[in-house]
Amino acid sequence: MSKDRVQPRQPLQLRLVKDLYDKASRLVEVGTAFDRLQSVLFLDLSVELALNVIIQDLENEPPDGQLGASDIKWSRLWQRATKAAKEATSETHLPRYSDLSRLRQIRNLAQHNGTIPDITEARRYVAPSRSFHEFVFSKIYGQNFARFSLTDVVVNGAVKDFLHAAEELASEGKSQWAMAAAQVLHDRLLRSFDTYLDPEAGTIDGIRYALEELSRDIEHNFEISIERELEKLGESIGKEIANVRRENLLYGLGLRPEEVLGFRRAGAGLNVWEYQDGSVQIASRREGSGEESRDNALEMLEYVTRLALLIEAYEPRILENLVLRKSPREFAS
Repeated sequence: MSKDRVQPRQPLQLRLVKDLYDKASRLVEVGTAFDRLQSVLFLDLSVELALNVIIQDLENEPPDGQLGASDIKWSRLWQRATKAAKEATSETHLPRYSDLSRLRQIRNLAQHNGTIPDITEARRYVAPSRSFHEFVFSKIYGQNFARFSLTDVVVNGAVKDFLHAAEELASEGKSQWAMAAAQVLHDRLLRSFDTYLDPEAGTIDGIRYALEELSRDIEHNFEISIERELEKLGESIGKEIANVRRENLLYGLGLRPEEVLGFRRAGAGLNVWEYQDGSVQIASRREGSGEESRDNALEMLEYVTRLALLIEAYEPRILENLVLRKSPREFAS
């Protein structure tokens, strides 16, 4: 097997690994018995999930049943992941086996017997878990564990750069421009996917042109001018058709209705216009704090990142011809 960086089949699983570790490392410092219990459970789960992800991504034909099944013991899971990782990296084993196998024992005592580790015991497994995750993210996936985000595993370079620039705007307090970037990219991604699936599909322009032809006939026969009103009607009908079509595309890719609705709610009150030269204009009726706006911007950007990853998983070539004329920073300048 190639020693090149592995592209994860389910990037969200890697994100969950990091989220579990981060939550566990915070909880252990809170100091209550319940927090220590959660910390041990989350640390162990982050390691187990990472082992499963390695096997999913690197084993060609898993030899003994479904991953995560109760009949696959932790030691067997580690063996399978180690074997798969050995073929993908120059390393001969995954690190920190002794520490992490002991963590599994502490987790079993906590989960099955209600035994709560003391603060020293709970803290003992944070560093080994981090060392393990840093190895997996770096050696197998070519990623920095501490700074990992979903954007890092987007394959298309233009889309990745666009998302990184938008994330920077959000972190700098320019949340409305970051949200505008999310909406622009969302529209571009869906157009590319729609065109790939049905290059001959009717468009807003096609509807407008048909109505303009009708208006000319009416003007000729009745000597009245309704061209602009019909053009407006064509635009309105076309947009509604496009919205319904694109919503169906989102569901077909695997996004849930509540996720689609969440994206719309996060961007509610922000009108965005993109012109042919790639420039963008916004008008906002939004209210709320700067922190709330930043959170909404980051939520929208994560949603669009997931959309890009889902499209790449469906067919990587779809985004090869995607044109993003200007970067988010140029929007905001």
